[in-house]
Amino acid sequence: MEKMQKKQNRKKPVLPGLLLLVLLILTGVSLVRIQTQLQSARADRDAMVQRVEQQRSINAMLTADLEKAKDEDFLTDLARERLGVVTQDEKVFYDSGR
Repeated sequence: MEKMQKKQNRKKPVLPGLLLLVLLILTGVSLVRIQTQLQSARADRDAMVQRVEQQRSINAMLTADLEKAKDEDFLTDLARERLGVVTQDEKVFYDSGR
């Protein structure tokens, strides 16, 4: 009977339990850091996707403008509007009231 009481009174080793607790805490901290990095990477990806879509839209507009540049009527109208170009058979009237 005394042997049973001595066995019951012996303390269990604390070191393995303490090591396990430390490992669990370190694992939890690592998971939180990884989650934060993942959220940051997702936000960066979303921003990049938005920038790519904007650039694609700009590229489409520029491509359309390049296609217009092949049209002689468009170039003629553009020269008239921006540069004031007139043909030889046209008459120009200036408004002196301005």
